Amino acid sequence: MLYLLDANVLIDANRDYYPLERVPEFWDWLEYQGTVGAVKIPVEVHEEVNEGQDALGSWARLPPVKEALLFDEEADQALVDRTGLPRFGSSFRVPSRSGSSTTMLAATAKGK
Repeated sequence: MLYLLDANVLIDANRDYYPLERVPEFWDWLEYQGTVGAVKIPVEVHEEVNEGQDALGSWARLPPVKEALLFDEEADQALVDRTGLPRFGSSFRVPSRSGSSTTMLAATAKGK
C-alpha cells in the first residue's frame, strides 16, 4: 500500500513532534519509506514544503530526499471523475499539474 502525505503531515511533524535537528532518525526513516515505495508526496506538496526557508525546506531540497519521496504522476481524468468531483459539473477538468488533493484522490483510486 502506498501512503500519500500532505504538506501538513511534514510541517506538523517537524514543528510539533519530530524536529529535524532533534529526531533525524524519523526523517531518515521517512526517506527510506519513500525509497521502498511505501510513502510518497505529490509534486505540489513537495513544492510547498520546498519553498520553506527553514530546516524542513532545506531537507526537502536535498536530492536524495526529493528522489525518494516525490510522487511524480499525472492525475487520470477518468479516476478523478470516480472520486465524486463530478458533482462540480462537467467543466471540472484536471490541469496538467493538478492540485494535490485531486492528485491524491486519483492516485488512491488507481490503487498506487
